[in-house]
Amino acid sequence: NVAAHISLSNGFASPLSEEMILPNGNINENLTAETGLNYEIGLRGNILNKWLNFDVSYYFFPKNNEIVSDGQQPATYLNVGKTLNQGLESAVYSAWQDDTKTHWLQYAKVWASHTFQQFTFVEYGDSTQIVDNTISGTSPQMLALGFDAKTKVGFYLNTQFNYYDAMPLNNANNEFAD
Repeated sequence: NVAAHISLSNGFASPLSEEMILPNGNINENLTAETGLNYEIGLRGNILNKWLNFDVSYYFFPKNNEIVSDGQQPATYLNVGKTLNQGLESAVYSAWQDDTKTHWLQYAKVWASHTFQQFTFVEYGDSTQIVDNTISGTSPQMLALGFDAKTKVGFYLNTQFNYYDAMPLNNANNEFAD
């Protein structure tokens, strides 16, 4: 009950309209689309007589022409060069269902997901100080835990806890959000 998967995808992301407009109202004609080739490999399935379900994936995504803000207000956006987005995503869950419909608890599910990601600058225009820095607004680790339940009389319970690691607020990585 385990399957492996491999994915290779090539694509682009055009600049958003808000990124195209300069603070003076003119159009930023120098901004180009981000491009990249994404590699992904993973396993998903279940073990322990289908009691434990899992999904684990690793991705490696080098991008060209990353669009970032210059950090000023109002913001001007520019293509800075190359970045590398890579990470490991995992999820596990276990669920129980009363197929006989005789118990007061009809369904229960416990689940967790974790993401570890490194989004870094490989090239940043003419600056060597930014290279290897984390891209602003990306949290190195994220964790979500939850419990879902449904009772015979129709009451539902859905709980979730989220954790986000400290993330840089600028490309220089000298200010962080807790």
